[in-house]
Amino acid sequence: MNVNFVDTNVVIYSVGDDQEKRSKALALLVTRPVLSAQVLNETAHTMRRKLRFESAEISAVILRLIQECHIVPITADTTLSALNIAERISSRFTTA
Repeated sequence: MNVNFVDTNVVIYSVGDDQEKRSKALALLVTRPVLSAQVLNETAHTMRRKLRFESAEISAVILRLIQECHIVPITADTTLSALNIAERISSRFTTA
């Protein structure tokens, strides 16, 4: 099974003005990817502070993400697991 994890920039591209980035981002989001709760928070913050979206628009985007994606919490174990995965992957590309 292939699982996509989507980061904040993909979500932001999906609501942005760049049509090429927007269409690619939307194509990823329709696959019901995994998002962390942190991505939801960062998305709301970026939409409010940088993109100047209204609260109702932000809420609508966040609610849709919650309904259509798999949301995972960020815990200490999540962080340790991510570090372990990163270490394993980087060791594959290290040359001696």
